[in-house]
Amino acid sequence: MGADKYRRFLATGEWLFREGDPGDTAFVIENGLLEICREQGGERERIAQLGPGDLLGEMSLIDRLPRSASAFARLPTRLRVLTPQHLNEKLADADPLLRLLLKMILQRYRVATDTGGKPSPEEQKQDREAVIKRIELEHELEQALEREEFVLYFQPIVNLGSFSTAGFEALVRWVSPARGFVPPGEFIPVIEESHLIHSVGKWILREGCMALRRLASVDTAHGDAIFVNVNLSGKQLATPDIFGEIKSAIDDSGINPSQLKLEITESLLMNNLDSATELLDRCRELGVQVALDDFGTGYSSLGYLRRLPINTIKVDRSFVAPVTEDAGSGKILRAISALGHSLGMNLVAEGIETHEQALALGELGFEYGQGYLFSKAVPEDKARELLALDWPWSFERRRTDKSA
Repeated sequence: MGADKYRRFLATGEWLFREGDPGDTAFVIENGLLEICREQGGERERIAQLGPGDLLGEMSLIDRLPRSASAFARLPTRLRVLTPQHLNEKLADADPLLRLLLKMILQRYRVATDTGGKPSPEEQKQDREAVIKRIELEHELEQALEREEFVLYFQPIVNLGSFSTAGFEALVRWVSPARGFVPPGEFIPVIEESHLIHSVGKWILREGCMALRRLASVDTAHGDAIFVNVNLSGKQLATPDIFGEIKSAIDDSGINPSQLKLEITESLLMNNLDSATELLDRCRELGVQVALDDFGTGYSSLGYLRRLPINTIKVDRSFVAPVTEDAGSGKILRAISALGHSLGMNLVAEGIETHEQALALGELGFEYGQGYLFSKAVPEDKARELLALDWPWSFERRRTDKSA
């Protein structure tokens, strides 16, 4: 086992395991070549040869019985090690329906082969309750869309030079007759993980554009055209007609396309790079802007920033929070600011909570800020009020600047 405990490196001729060895791990071949064989009376009988991408030893994760064959390297080989812990973690992260299905399959296999490992009655009860709860919640969310229980709230994005509202991020909220105001963390993950993301995502896009048309008619404190950011999920990116949905929402609302910004997270962009690049290029031709969200939490590759049609970089709150206390954070943010500006992009600092952070980020070259210092997400009528206001504490700062 090398420095990476989840990788194994074999030299040519080295055995991975021998028939009869205890087994509780599986392996995926990353490169090289393995031979699977049985040894009888000093003779070696080849069963198979496996190469990159092949999986072996998977039954050991289920039954933990001794190895039924041997495996050795025909060429220098690198393998990824899969442990029972990996399997349990993946099951824990899975959709409850899928988790119950997999656990039932494994349980019935163990009963049929008498290998033990049957979950306790309490574990079975918890699994069933989680599935029932998930099914009920998905059904409620389907009805919520039909009954128009979803509403858009708007969190202001503030110009750090003038301290006036420059735009908003549109965020979905659920006001349920039975549950009341449902915390976003309780229902948004369910929407994103299920088929509902397509219908709810389409609704958010259309409602965001209609709200933008109404908000754009308000006289702002600074007189500039506002923008509204709408988030796109990975499943939406994979929708064949997502560009058609975007164009239809723009055409039906009559907005200026340049006032709409599509937010895509950094990790989502890299996981769907080809489809995302094609979509973003078409959106650029249409005049729609693109914001890269949570910058710094994913791949942070400078290469894709140069190639993709990104207008705005939204820097994650984990970089913003220590800006007034940690000199290193300030240097990183200044470098990000210089990079973004050199590529013709503007920058938004997320998660601003103090006056000092806002002032420091403005001095570092960030055009915009977003966070609870300014406002949490609010209904549309409150958002209209914010457009006509300067943030009160900014007056004190400007008066101090003038008297200095």
